[in-house]
Amino acid sequence: MRRLGSVILARSALATLALGVAGVLYGFPIYWLVVTSLKSKAELFASSVHLVPHQPTLAAYSSVLIDRGFWVLLKNSVIVCFSTVVVTLVVGLLITYPLTRLPVPARLRVGVLNWALSLRFLPPIAVVIPYFAIVRTLQIYDEPIALIGIYSLFNLPFAIWMLKGFLTEIPLELEDAALVDGATRWVAFWRVLLPLAAPGVMAAGIIIFTFAWSEFLFALILTATPNAQTFPVGVQGLVTANPDSPDYRGFASDFSPVSPDYPWVPTMEIGPIVAGRRRGGMADAPALGAGARKGVEVQILSPTPRSGAALKFSISTGSISSASSKPKIRERK
Repeated sequence: MRRLGSVILARSALATLALGVAGVLYGFPIYWLVVTSLKSKAELFASSVHLVPHQPTLAAYSSVLIDRGFWVLLKNSVIVCFSTVVVTLVVGLLITYPLTRLPVPARLRVGVLNWALSLRFLPPIAVVIPYFAIVRTLQIYDEPIALIGIYSLFNLPFAIWMLKGFLTEIPLELEDAALVDGATRWVAFWRVLLPLAAPGVMAAGIIIFTFAWSEFLFALILTATPNAQTFPVGVQGLVTANPDSPDYRGFASDFSPVSPDYPWVPTMEIGPIVAGRRRGGMADAPALGAGARKGVEVQILSPTPRSGAALKFSISTGSISSASSKPKIRERK
């Protein structure tokens, strides 16, 4: 008996140790992310590593959310995600309730479930162009309702299958008893079935909210201004070359050197031995000799992070020019 107790104690200790190691492995990246956001720039670029910030500051949060107006994008994300959850759960319940609670033919039930799965057969990138055309035709481009509709459609299969599993586990006799007592079908659903299925509905809503919050492709393609853009679209704009900006400092070493006129624009060297013209994204630039003195300057349109207006920067031998309506190539001697 004493030996059995020792074995159980040893197993409990090993399980606790394993859970602790797993918790550290999964929790430390999140902890480090939060700690890094609270550090000052001097402490962030210090030679020594500090697990706890010596002088915590909220300057990065203030710069991103207030100074740069990202709170608007955060508000858009919350509105779009909550609306997506409501629409998806309502439509999912309208579809799964007859399939699980009413005498529906098995062939129809299988057909509906297979149709729901077919909505996710293709990856989003394969249908982004048709959706873009539909949104432009309906004149809802750069509107939150466009994202709500598409997010709801893509999350509907998950909601249908998840809610079906939860509703199937609830006995039919509970609703039958309510109907015998004089309740209508709606009252039986609202007062009997829905409270019992609330944990499943809540779980499905949380996962749908997570999927909608992290979606990036459609939010990038179907929006153009902060009036409808979501938070992930704004976050990708934080990749910059400016080491002096507190919210951009994590990416400062990736794009160097930079132009002094536009410090957030990366300038990369092409070299003096290439000359030619660039057509349709393909370079037709024959190599010259080792003693060649010609260079090529390619000018590209890039959106500014604040206004979204087109600003032209150069990938060249070190020069940068002002905005222009067209990309062009200038050969220099």
